[in-house]
Amino acid sequence: MISNYFKIAWRILIRQKLFSLINIMGLAIGMAACLLIVQYISFELSYDNFHKNGANIYRIKHQNYNQGNLVENMPKTYSAVGPALKSSFPEVKEFTRVSNFEGLVTSQQPNGSLIAFNEGRVYQADASFLRLFSFPMIEGGTTALNDPNTVIISQSTAKKYFPGQNAIGKIIRVQQQTSGTDIKATVTGICKDVPANSHLQFDFVLSGDAKAGDWVYPDSYTYVLLSPQADAKALEAKLPAFIKKSAIQNGQNAASPTQGKTNINNIALSLQPLRDIHLYSNLSNEISNGGNGNLVWYLGLIAVLILLIAYINYINLSTAKVIERAKEVGIRKVLGSQRAQLIKQFLFESLLLNIISVAVAIFIVLLCMPWFSALCGVQIGFTLWKDPYFAFGFIGLLISGILLSALYPALILSNYKPVQILKGKFINNTQGISLRKALDVFQFVATIAFMMGTLVVYRQVNFMKANNMGMDMKQTLVVLAPQNVRATDQDAANFTVKDSVFQTELARNLRIKSVTSSSSIPGESIGYVMSYTRHTQAGEKSLRLSTLEIGNRYLNQFKVNVVAGEKITANTNFSKSPLMLNEAAVANIYTGYRTFRFGHTAYCATGEKVIS
Repeated sequence: MISNYFKIAWRILIRQKLFSLINIMGLAIGMAACLLIVQYISFELSYDNFHKNGANIYRIKHQNYNQGNLVENMPKTYSAVGPALKSSFPEVKEFTRVSNFEGLVTSQQPNGSLIAFNEGRVYQADASFLRLFSFPMIEGGTTALNDPNTVIISQSTAKKYFPGQNAIGKIIRVQQQTSGTDIKATVTGICKDVPANSHLQFDFVLSGDAKAGDWVYPDSYTYVLLSPQADAKALEAKLPAFIKKSAIQNGQNAASPTQGKTNINNIALSLQPLRDIHLYSNLSNEISNGGNGNLVWYLGLIAVLILLIAYINYINLSTAKVIERAKEVGIRKVLGSQRAQLIKQFLFESLLLNIISVAVAIFIVLLCMPWFSALCGVQIGFTLWKDPYFAFGFIGLLISGILLSALYPALILSNYKPVQILKGKFINNTQGISLRKALDVFQFVATIAFMMGTLVVYRQVNFMKANNMGMDMKQTLVVLAPQNVRATDQDAANFTVKDSVFQTELARNLRIKSVTSSSSIPGESIGYVMSYTRHTQAGEKSLRLSTLEIGNRYLNQFKVNVVAGEKITANTNFSKSPLMLNEAAVANIYTGYRTFRFGHTAYCATGEKVIS
């Protein structure tokens, strides 16, 4: 009997080629779009889930307040926090501190030649890094970072720096541009390439200094592992008292006038779950780019609506065919077919069409996955089939779609008497017409909503691309400077000379209108943060600000307008190194900034006066 149902369903499918093609492609495209979106959602929700102790790992979040207002919310904190937490609270089982930087990495080959690359994914961490996190090791173990001047590298990095060799025991040299870091480290471990769904992305992890740390400047990403029985909220409630006690005990409290040491009374610490970092962080100076949790759930709603529209389209097309199938049903009833058998026949037809649609949808997904990964900016594979929850959910959704799309026309047709159908007295009932109208209205409303949303996004993107950014970056080519070590004043002077010579040579080219320099590329995050303090009769007002170093042609080259004060140009002479503030910084440092007059002095982290 079942084989007979399938034979009839297949014949009907072949006989109505155009109708079947429209139905199959409509469902398949809707399913494919839904699958792609769900795959992206699954990937975003999977961040850091592969860590064995992930549910008990938290990152210390650092907030800085000024007169009760939150002025800084960042993932870095003082390097002393981790050791102090472990010694003060038994529920803190382990901690690790991580810092990241760019550097020049070199390795010497057996023939004496050097392999050197500028690397941007270099970490320095405590030995406990490999005990907290579950990055799979190919060679070496969790003790690979126990000794000073050791490093673990990724599998791809090992092939890059030591082709055809065993990297264990080899020496690499890491030099960092601004701090003067110059480390010769022995490779003691090789890990698999870091998964794309990890917020920690590295190629090198150097062993860190095992010192207790200090309370001077928040420069470390600090992670703690709590015991399974620990209450994170209860521990978080103890942190305000912990900060003051620990800082005062170490003689580093608010009384210190040194810039860079922050008033401990204005600081708050909190615990951020590891698995929330990627989607629900939104902090400054993140160690990697994050996602948006709200956007992920909105995409889930869109995926459901797309699939729903596809099935509504199928139901509408199927009900439109009801009259054409009426005589067929009447003859079947005359020949003895029962209502249940007719319903089964329609269900098998819907099942066959849905199975074909699913196969076509998966083919479309696999075909589009490379382009979809490029659109998302991360390598995503089609891995949904590995998730048992998705398998059950998808099968349930498929069955629901089959039932919803087949039962309605089947019930309508099988309910009429054969005599009425064969005499041509088959008339759609009012309820059926009303239902089709309601489905049509929903389909069109949802489609219009999608089109409006697409138009809004398109206009918003165009607005961001065409909006006046306050500077003109057209026809600008960015040339990255080499990783020069500038640990001493002499190193800095040498770099300045080389930079000046390079710019002079470029300026001789008649095709180049202007040359300038800056410490960060316009539009990218500024990682250089300094503390500034204004001294007044009422007291001190301190704030840490992202700081950009620029050449004297920078403002003119990018056509940056100055609201007030003197513009920094190549022809302007200053007795001191000039400092420019944007309006947001002035509003934070100077009350009533609209009457602010230039010539005031501020102090930077070095203690030197700068003229604003």
